[in-house]
Amino acid sequence: MAGDPLHRWLAYFDRGSPPELIAEVKKMDEAIQTADERMVYVTGDEEAIHAYEMRQMAIYDMNTMRREGKMEGFEEGRRETNLEIARKMKAMGIPMEQIHVITGLSTETVETL
Repeated sequence: MAGDPLHRWLAYFDRGSPPELIAEVKKMDEAIQTADERMVYVTGDEEAIHAYEMRQMAIYDMNTMRREGKMEGFEEGRRETNLEIARKMKAMGIPMEQIHVITGLSTETVETL
C-alpha cells in the first residue's frame, strides 16, 4: 500500500478501515493528513455542516432540474422529428395506420397533419 496513493485514499474513505490503518495512511500521505485535518475542522462546526448539507442539496436539485430539462427537450425534439416524418409519409400517400405504427403518433395527430 505504501507506493499506491489511490489505495491509501480508498483505505482512508473506507468506513470499515481500522483506526490503526487510517493513522498509518495519514502518516504516509500529506494530502490525506491535510484532508483529515480539514474534515475534523468542518465536522466540528454545526453551522458549517448545515451550510455544507444545504449546498449539497442545492447541487443535487440543480443537477436534477438539468437532467429533467434535458429529457423534456429530448422528448420534444423527438416529437417534432416524428411530426416531420409523419408529414412526409402522409405526403407520400402512406396509410395513416402505418404512419401511426412507425412514428408512434396518435392517428388523430396524423390525421390533422
